[in-house]
Amino acid sequence: MRRPVAIGLTVLAGALGSLFLVPRAVPAAAPSFAILAPWDASLQMAAAGSFWSNGEQALGGQFASRAIKAMPYAQPALTLATVGGAAADETASLNLSAALGWRDPITNARLVEAALTANNPTIAAQRVDALGRAGGGENAARAADAVMRMQGGPQALADRASRNSEALWWITYLRLPPADPESQAGRLAFARSLDRENGPWHRRIVGTISANLTADGADDVARELWRQTLADPRAVNSLLYDGEFRNLRIGGQALGGEWRIVPRSPARVDQTGGAGITLTRQADGAGAVLIQQFPAVEGAFQLRAEGPDAGDGAEWRVQCAGEGLLFQSERAVGQWQLAIPSGCEGITLELHMREDAVSQKRIQVSKVSLEQAG
Repeated sequence: MRRPVAIGLTVLAGALGSLFLVPRAVPAAAPSFAILAPWDASLQMAAAGSFWSNGEQALGGQFASRAIKAMPYAQPALTLATVGGAAADETASLNLSAALGWRDPITNARLVEAALTANNPTIAAQRVDALGRAGGGENAARAADAVMRMQGGPQALADRASRNSEALWWITYLRLPPADPESQAGRLAFARSLDRENGPWHRRIVGTISANLTADGADDVARELWRQTLADPRAVNSLLYDGEFRNLRIGGQALGGEWRIVPRSPARVDQTGGAGITLTRQADGAGAVLIQQFPAVEGAFQLRAEGPDAGDGAEWRVQCAGEGLLFQSERAVGQWQLAIPSGCEGITLELHMREDAVSQKRIQVSKVSLEQAG
């Protein structure tokens, strides 16, 4: 038997498991029954699957051949019958099986195996996508992680995901823990290769990968992935992202270093045309309305916020993880100096409604920046 890529047999075994989860009852002693009923293709394939699951591929192939005799052009049987045989026979059988349709899990698993062996990421990605679309993300996970590990695999999978946007099997798969560090690295490369202009679908995939990272320092990795996959990287100005609030997602989930609208805050946040925001007080009391988090950089900084008036009803606050409150502006518009000490593990910038200025119902901020001084 030619030595296949190790993952190929694992993928194939998983596909066999899903194939035989059918409503019809199959006897536990399928091989014995299959010998007595050579006309029953289902029993022959049940026996083939039983032998394959126990690592007896040669016997599995024999019973798959019997299934072909009972029902010619049975797709799974064609796929299994010549595994381990002559290369020409195996290729011809697999090509014939593939021509019968794209949904059969056994055929797709064998084609993934063949593509891995031939180092063809494009074909491997196509058949992984077929596995996922026909059987769901859990059934495609082993094959997908295998392709994520191969050279060019993440890019080929990203091409499939970008073409078939909203195919939810990708989300199911990416919520599962990666098989190993190499698979996780492949998922990160996959995210970086997606079409960045594919709007909500792109964001959903990046967000799912970020939320399911398993390595140490996952928060830092997630933030870096977010930066690397921004549709407009120019929106990051020094430490802050989107200082003109152009990409603010009203009611949407924030990723990475994006602005987060605080739920149940004292004010509603609305975008004002192309740039800027308006805060409209909707409850008494004080509290954060809008926040952004980013890595701390030691040094002196200048915080500058622009708007049509002083914005006395709100203020900027800078919180340092591990140190507490670093700075408080007492108004929303102006220019201030502040210092970030070396002990900070991270910075949170807050736009905070003031409790002692409830008379100002609407506050406008058109732009904010945080730049190193000097």
